[in-house]
Amino acid sequence: MADIRYADTVVLGGGTAGAAVAGRLAQNSDRSILLLEAGPDYGALDRNRWPPDLLNARSLPVSHDWGYTNA
Repeated sequence: MADIRYADTVVLGGGTAGAAVAGRLAQNSDRSILLLEAGPDYGALDRNRWPPDLLNARSLPVSHDWGYTNA
């Protein structure tokens, strides 16, 4: 078992690209990969647990906007 205090590679963000990158890195390697995600886990797709704006592909979601601006 790997030491959980140490990782060879850290991937920030478990979205589509982050998950793909972490998967490819771990696929053919004995290096340890840490995938770090800051977002909540809503579980299985369920309209009662997911914010409505995440279920509407016709608009950009605002419930997960970190509020970063170019200063």
